[in-house]
Amino acid sequence: MDPMGIEDLSRIKSRFASSTMPIQNSILESGSKTLDLFPPDRPHKFGMVEIDNDCNVLSTIDKPKNSQLTHMWGACCWSPAFTQLIDTFLVNQEGVKKETVLGDVFDEALRKKCS
Repeated sequence: MDPMGIEDLSRIKSRFASSTMPIQNSILESGSKTLDLFPPDRPHKFGMVEIDNDCNVLSTIDKPKNSQLTHMWGACCWSPAFTQLIDTFLVNQEGVKKETVLGDVFDEALRKKCS
């Protein structure tokens, strides 16, 4: 039995249903199933998400100093293909002095139109 089955994920998600906005992103559909977005009190402390009118993720901005964006990503479910993208991305980041955050991998998936 899977330690965290679909029923468990549904129960967890339902606890946050009133404060989250599920975003299905066709570009990340196979690589990253769902991003749950939350309206933060302090956007400068979180990874903010730029979305279009159809709720497609366009980019992420980690801890922006100033931003008009209204939602942060707070949860993500993804497939093994996206896990592989994370691994490849991190290997390619070796020696880079900038801190790597998961939003960087989301943006890489968007650039590659990862599936």
